[in-house]
Amino acid sequence: MPLLNLRTHLRASQARSKSSQGATARSPWEEALRSGSDGSRGNRDAANRGREADSALSESRNLTWNSNLSWAQREQSARLRRANERLPLQGEEDAGFLPTDIHSGDEVADEAPLSSTCMNPHCKTNWLRLWRRRQAPRLEGRWACSAACMRSFVETVVARELAGDMPWEPQRHRHRMPLGLILLGQGWITEEQLRAALEAQRTVGKGRIGAWLMRQCKLPEERVTRALAMQWSCPIFPVAIHQPETVATLIPRLFLDTFGLLPVRVASGRILYLGFEDRLDAAAALAVMRMTGLRIETGVVPATQYLRAHERMMDAAFPKTVLAEASTSQAVADKLTEAIERVRPHEARLVRLHQYLWLRMWRTPMPTATHYSASGTGSAIPAVSIPRIHQVEDLLCRYAPAEDEART
Repeated sequence: MPLLNLRTHLRASQARSKSSQGATARSPWEEALRSGSDGSRGNRDAANRGREADSALSESRNLTWNSNLSWAQREQSARLRRANERLPLQGEEDAGFLPTDIHSGDEVADEAPLSSTCMNPHCKTNWLRLWRRRQAPRLEGRWACSAACMRSFVETVVARELAGDMPWEPQRHRHRMPLGLILLGQGWITEEQLRAALEAQRTVGKGRIGAWLMRQCKLPEERVTRALAMQWSCPIFPVAIHQPETVATLIPRLFLDTFGLLPVRVASGRILYLGFEDRLDAAAALAVMRMTGLRIETGVVPATQYLRAHERMMDAAFPKTVLAEASTSQAVADKLTEAIERVRPHEARLVRLHQYLWLRMWRTPMPTATHYSASGTGSAIPAVSIPRIHQVEDLLCRYAPAEDEART
């Protein structure tokens, strides 16, 4: 009969509470406590967690409605409420169904930029961005409360880029069929013409096989371009109408000259057509895609059109570019941190293009991308806004590691 007495006592206490404070709805934790009176350990644990959550919730409500408290305390109460709403139910904790936006030992991430904390996980200040005069710089969408914290994050980003699989020099791609064999297979040249062109190339020691065939056999340039497109399985980009000033801010001038890149045009604010003369560079296309956020379509450009367009491109106005060189990863981090602290960009990104570490800094807030409806879907698709010359600044740090660091 002890169980019956316990239930009778519980009902009497609830009745007295309702008569003194007014009728209130029974919380789920009271239901768990009632059902836990039969001795079930799982229900009693659920009731204990419920009582702790109720106390946290009541404390957060008291903090919220007290107008004399600071904004930080109100923000803390809001976090308590959000965490209370996502408490795992009985059995979820053991099964591993924990909420994805609540990290162990960490606070729930805020959506408001001003309430973000320092990017450095080892930072001792715990300052919110709202209470700091230092609203910038930001690197890859993250904010640092001091130059030391920014340096720590730059070291992490530099280590990520240096450990990547991108080759340090453009590759020759020996696995592709030679251009001469493609022309021979299409019946555009004879075997004797190919041997004569190869012998002339070997004797002089320079020049491309396509140029030698055009010189000796009067082979049309259009056929050489078509053979290059078949060799690389890519389209041909005509650049008869090319406006360099519309794409000059996307890639630094040094990369156009060193790696032979030719930005042709941007279509619909989402696709950048990137042309090459005789061979594609997939690593360079990947670096440009990561930096600009545009989808890259690569292709070959006829030689004569490429030379004219590339010359016009080199004469265009480009954003300010600072060149540097470093032999160790620590020296690279020093130069990048110094540039970030000097410019104080609203946003900055870092990618590696072969032996160069490319840091782009946006001096002004990045413009909001325009939207349009995709045909057939009606959904809004974001478009990337091309920056103006005064909005960005580039730092190109050439990494030439010493022998000891290169081995490691």
